[in-house]
Amino acid sequence: MVNSSPNSILLSADGTPLKKSLSRSLRQQKIRALLLISPLLIFILVAFIMPIVSMLSRSVENDLVSQTLPATVSAIQSWDALSGELPDELATTKSPVLHHYLRKRQEKQKSGISKLTVHLKKN
Repeated sequence: MVNSSPNSILLSADGTPLKKSLSRSLRQQKIRALLLISPLLIFILVAFIMPIVSMLSRSVENDLVSQTLPATVSAIQSWDALSGELPDELATTKSPVLHHYLRKRQEKQKSGISKLTVHLKKN
């Protein structure tokens, strides 16, 4: 027969209080569920999140100009806007391949700029 007094504590089959036994069981189920989905979370992190973060960081990073035109980068720091003089590096670029990539990058950012650099290189 069940004890129906208000002060009585319900016990589980092993004799521990039912509330404590239930909370332990729920905690074990949550841990088991987390362990079961952890490989999926790791896969999603590696397959989707890391490439997106990498792509976003590469979209902001632009070291092509500093590699191709190192004197221009140093001259911009001490440049006087009123003088109008810019370093003449277009003819003395280290590598024609880097020069090509620089023109291609400039063309993506502002249409028609590569024609201007070709004109400056001829003069």
